Amino acid sequence: MALEIIGWDALRELRMRGMRPSLPVILTSKAHLIDRLQGVGCMVILHKAGESPPVKLLDGLDVIAIFDTCKLAARFIKFAGRHGVGFTRYRAWCSCGKILTVVSFDCESYACDVKWFEGQGKLA
Repeated sequence: MALEIIGWDALRELRMRGMRPSLPVILTSKAHLIDRLQGVGCMVILHKAGESPPVKLLDGLDVIAIFDTCKLAARFIKFAGRHGVGFTRYRAWCSCGKILTVVSFDCESYACDVKWFEGQGKLA
């Protein structure tokens, strides 16, 4: 399957025609991922960092968020919730754990818990 690299405008046009992607939509601000995703068979939206995403276009879709930090993925899911967006499925790349997760949170906010659990510090 071919990788289709699009921007928000192309997704907006697709949705205005009453259509939707049947494969997962990967939302990323990492331009270097494009080459690595060739042959995956999904739609990729290359999002410009710092711009407010038109998140309602993703309503009802299978979305994979790949951002620079786990904190950004956590912020994105909260942003979508505040705008009433529900995903068919949402996954985010956890750069700390190097895994695709269905639970998106800021790993840094739990760093003291991990240190405590591993006996390296005190729980704050």
